[in-house]
Amino acid sequence: MAKEQTKKTVNKKEAPLSLTQRAYEEVKWRIIADELRAGMLLTENDLCDMTGFGKAPIRAALIELRHDKLIEVVPRKGFFVRPWSWDEARELIAMRRLIEPELAAKTAANADEDSRETLKRIVREAGQHVASEDRRPLIHNDNEFHVAIAAASGIAVGAEIVEMLKLRSHYLWHVSISSQARLETVQVQHEEILQKILDRDPEGAAVVMVRHLSLLETE
Repeated sequence: MAKEQTKKTVNKKEAPLSLTQRAYEEVKWRIIADELRAGMLLTENDLCDMTGFGKAPIRAALIELRHDKLIEVVPRKGFFVRPWSWDEARELIAMRRLIEPELAAKTAANADEDSRETLKRIVREAGQHVASEDRRPLIHNDNEFHVAIAAASGIAVGAEIVEMLKLRSHYLWHVSISSQARLETVQVQHEEILQKILDRDPEGAAVVMVRHLSLLETE
């Protein structure tokens, strides 16, 4: 019995990320955190120097980042971080408003105890980062919160769609949520969404999610 339990525990461990995955995550988060800014022209060598990864994993990561529409390739010159516009931003917000309130409602109705605990942990950690005004982990927590809600909804593709929309609209964090007061508002709204989910209140979760996404519409 002990051997079986040990085997099950080992199987639950996540496989370590490959070099390509690690390079992708590193560059992606530099873009999302606005450390690599829109319009910056860079080369593979630049990223190798910045991150310490070799050319092969960086080249493979760039293919994924291009697929995510975070970068554009410039033939024989390198690549640049994709610029954005309010027209594109409004389209992304509109899509999120169509999808995320419904997912929040379904999560309030369907979330199991593990999912509820995950959401509580994310919101608790975010509160600590708000207090320290540490923006990069806050952006990570924000992404994790919205994707976790989608994942707990019972709709298999929900998390994938929300993650894509969040990636595409990452720049809104640096425009619409630029002050400490706005960070605190985001945290309060996340706590309200969480409470509606814990209360198993689908209608309330959807209403608060709509209000939360409306925060992004301020130029």
